Amino acid sequence: METLEAVDIVMIANLVKMIITGSYNSFVSKTHGVDGEQVSSGALKVKMATSVMGVSSIHLLQTFINAANITDDVMHRQLLIHGTFIVGALALAVIDYLHSKSESH
Repeated sequence: METLEAVDIVMIANLVKMIITGSYNSFVSKTHGVDGEQVSSGALKVKMATSVMGVSSIHLLQTFINAANITDDVMHRQLLIHGTFIVGALALAVIDYLHSKSESH
């Protein structure tokens, strides 16, 4: 198993763990947080989006390393998908920031 594949698997496992923990804290737990810490759904969405972006980055790095065996069309599609993940994560972060700023006033 290649090192990048191991990193990819670990990142996906952490993403699944984050989804399970965040869902439990949001929907089941009466305290809505660990050690009194509040967990907002917006912050959870931003964390998940950045984790997906990280997994996409590792996959894109694998593609670049193996570029001799990959067509330009496939590489461009993967870059477009990764760019979409980046824009989505940035949009979620801005929305969460604006939402938390409006709640504090």
